[in-house]
Amino acid sequence: MPKAVFAKNAEAALRALEQKEFKVIFLDHDLHWMHADNSIFKGTGKEVARFLAKKDFRGIVIIHSRHVEGAAVMKKYLSNARLAPFGSFDIISETNP
Repeated sequence: MPKAVFAKNAEAALRALEQKEFKVIFLDHDLHWMHADNSIFKGTGKEVARFLAKKDFRGIVIIHSRHVEGAAVMKKYLSNARLAPFGSFDIISETNP
């Protein structure tokens, strides 16, 4: 995926989603070690999923989180998203092998 955009946190992801149009989005839930607590919303993949739902994103969304409960909440926001647990596939950056 030579044109991939990587966002290391929800804030960066939301900024990228405001600035560019995407056809495919990969989402993780836990973007910080504290996000293992499913009660946290701000800064998690749930926040990004809700943003995409509100924007009525029509592209492909793959939720690739190991956090089963967090992924399930994200899937509720994005019913057409596909669940592919982290580790079931590899994403390799050409610039960061």
